[in-house]
Amino acid sequence: MNISHEYIKLICLMTLLISGCDRQAPQSDMKNHVSTCQHGIATIPWAKQMDDHFGRAQVDHFITHYGSTRQPLPWNSQVHFGGRFILSMQVPVNVDYTTNQVSIAGAPEFYLHAVDTVEQLPDGRHSSSYASDLQRVFDEAKWKQLVNHQFKLEALGIPTDEQRSVDGFDGFVNAARQPRQLIP
Repeated sequence: MNISHEYIKLICLMTLLISGCDRQAPQSDMKNHVSTCQHGIATIPWAKQMDDHFGRAQVDHFITHYGSTRQPLPWNSQVHFGGRFILSMQVPVNVDYTTNQVSIAGAPEFYLHAVDTVEQLPDGRHSSSYASDLQRVFDEAKWKQLVNHQFKLEALGIPTDEQRSVDGFDGFVNAARQPRQLIP
């Protein structure tokens, strides 16, 4: 069977078109991402609560796959605190790229991770391990308890003696946050 090169090219092109290439949405540059995140912080109550408690400069907010036409997209808010803890909130959002606004498209999920050890590698990167027994995944009801207890980790069942700093945590945090855009 002899198939021409033009026919093969046509089949390849059709496959790409049918598979729905994920085109970039209009205005998907960093300035619009910042504006969209500013709207999200004002709109998403859990993101605002994190900012109110920890301070805007300490909380990272970003939209995974910003610019994608496939929606909803994951909104993320994350803070490193207490010398070893990482608190994250993720909620699906729909992004309107023409107005730089988001709308909540599902229930939030919350994650608490406790860093157990940090090692700085010879090339400057950081390696970390986590205390799996201190990991928490929780819903909005448990989040409300945490907020009502002023983010005291006892509300999540974290023993007071585990609320201690880990050597190298600040370097780990700086490395993790360095590539992220601070949302003013």
